[in-house]
Amino acid sequence: MVGANLNTREVRPKMLPQDDDRITPVAELFTYHIFGRPKQLQRWHADHSSYSLVITGLVDPPLRLSLSQIRDDFQPVAADMVL
Repeated sequence: MVGANLNTREVRPKMLPQDDDRITPVAELFTYHIFGRPKQLQRWHADHSSYSLVITGLVDPPLRLSLSQIRDDFQPVAADMVL
């Protein structure tokens, strides 16, 4: 089976990035916006419920997932990787 030997580790359910001290909090990341913060980002910071992830391309039909759907409906998976 392709992908059966992924190097992953078990993560406790419902773990959020802010619960992991190895992840730099968003507020501490350096960002620079020449013309101010984009309106979509301003809206998301003001109301997290307005966020949605749209998945298109080789999926039929395309998906739109809210932040709460992503957090509640999917099991967390973690893998060490370099970006």
